[in-house]
Amino acid sequence: MPETQSRLVDELHVEENRVFESAPHFPRPEVFRLMGGGNGRLGSRQTVKKVHNWTRRLGSIVRPRIVYSLQPLADVTKTRVRLQGGIVLNSAKMAAALRESYQAVCFVATLGRVIDEEIHTLTRDNNLSEGFVVDAIGSVGTEQLVESFHRMTEAGFRKQGKGVTLRFSPGYCDWPVTEQHKLFRLVRSDLIGVRLTDSSLMVPRKSVSGIFGVTRNASGSLEPYNPCTNCGKSNCMARRTS
Repeated sequence: MPETQSRLVDELHVEENRVFESAPHFPRPEVFRLMGGGNGRLGSRQTVKKVHNWTRRLGSIVRPRIVYSLQPLADVTKTRVRLQGGIVLNSAKMAAALRESYQAVCFVATLGRVIDEEIHTLTRDNNLSEGFVVDAIGSVGTEQLVESFHRMTEAGFRKQGKGVTLRFSPGYCDWPVTEQHKLFRLVRSDLIGVRLTDSSLMVPRKSVSGIFGVTRNASGSLEPYNPCTNCGKSNCMARRTS
């Protein structure tokens, strides 16, 4: 059964798979920013109209969902995170972020097949500009889904006196996208209709997998590690300010 906000972490058992559903959210400023806007620039009147029309339409037909599980950690070194089940995740930056964690939340999130189908139809009909708009809206919606899940999970753990780290996804920072296969062994992505190809791509396309740590202390004894603070790639769309 889908999770309500209040039950995200209540009585969550180790390795249990749960499904969280959320209302779709497509903040238009973020869509315009992803499409190359910024500093108040929204694009042409025609583009603004397309974004408004498609955010309304997609908001009524997509079904954002996340499947997640809580995994105990065996140890964290300078270069990797090892789970108690034996799976090793190789990323020095993620290991630095999870250095105080004793558990991790592993997840796969998706907006479903609808956006893929809409983009396919628009591309087939040579309506590339509309397809570009729908693609951008889908990317923003996926990020909003994961961000909302992360915030609400943090709030749930905080009520228990615990904390959470920043979240990481395969393919970002120094975590190879091929390690996505390891995450898919930890969560039942079939519960939300997501599959992983041999080349580590998710289907449907507007899907994200990831992990974040759970600490025993809501405040933590160390300043939370943010790898973006010592990264020179200033134009990264995934950059997180300190």
